Amino acid sequence: MRIICCLLLISCSLRSVSAQDEYEKIAASFELDSITVYAASEGFLNPVNFIRYTMEDTSLFYGFSLLKVLSHEMYMEAEVTDKKNRNGRVTRLYKQQVGDGCRIQEAFTIDSSGAFRDKKGNPVSETYQMMMQFFTTPKRVCGIKLSPPPKGLVVLSQPKDIRQQKEFIKRFIFAPHTLRIEVPFMGNKMKTNIFESPTADFYNFKVDFDMLNDVVPVYNFTIEVDSIKYPNWRKSVLIKRMHTTFRAEDMAIIARSYDLYYPGWLASCDLSIDIEMRQIESLLLPKQIHYRGEWKFPTKGKDKADILLQFNQASTNECIH
Repeated sequence: MRIICCLLLISCSLRSVSAQDEYEKIAASFELDSITVYAASEGFLNPVNFIRYTMEDTSLFYGFSLLKVLSHEMYMEAEVTDKKNRNGRVTRLYKQQVGDGCRIQEAFTIDSSGAFRDKKGNPVSETYQMMMQFFTTPKRVCGIKLSPPPKGLVVLSQPKDIRQQKEFIKRFIFAPHTLRIEVPFMGNKMKTNIFESPTADFYNFKVDFDMLNDVVPVYNFTIEVDSIKYPNWRKSVLIKRMHTTFRAEDMAIIARSYDLYYPGWLASCDLSIDIEMRQIESLLLPKQIHYRGEWKFPTKGKDKADILLQFNQASTNECIH
């Protein structure tokens, strides 16, 4: 276990060659095609630098990956709405124990009410099921392996099942520059790659320096649709806003949030995702993730969920002792 964690920490410090190559191509594109980025600021606070930091970052992905190899507790509150607009709620506590290369997770239901499950006992929300597949372990698992960070461009034509939705969320949160959505009924090859021209032309890029809680120096990198210049942006792009907070000390990502919106007739989405990280001894680990939103796909109707996950009492003994 110590070896796995040590290798993980070493890999976190290495930069991705493929990401660097891709960044250079995109930076060149910005130099030629986009005045929005370069007009924002000069020097270190130039947003082009933070595009590179975003593309090269592995701290966010590996922070979540470490949950596989650390004992911790996850507190979850979920509210879902089914196709008939009936509400259901559930509050649960998950306790994961890791030792000897295996992990076991116990689940405790604190409260449950309303139309949370169907007649077969399955959750009515696919979003809830997807989040549980991300963060829960249904049985004893041994031979734990950490996944490599997302890389290479992935094009999703129709994220209609849980597998594709998981890939969408994974890429979207940890490596937005590697994802494109091309769904015929959601517009003409709607792109999520906000660093790629001409999609980037829809956005304003801004960087500022701040002191988080008056203690931690951070840089805030904000990408937001220019709704004045592009009043019909909803027909072309999916991401309305992306905000990333970098810790100035090491440029690790300690917070990220997204707002997505598309008001389609056959298919639509309106959601937000907020992520917070925290330092526990030498490791940067998830503090909480909050997902609020609604999906709509043909034949499936709306899938609406508000899910808050809080990660507590993480033990780093498996890695540092």
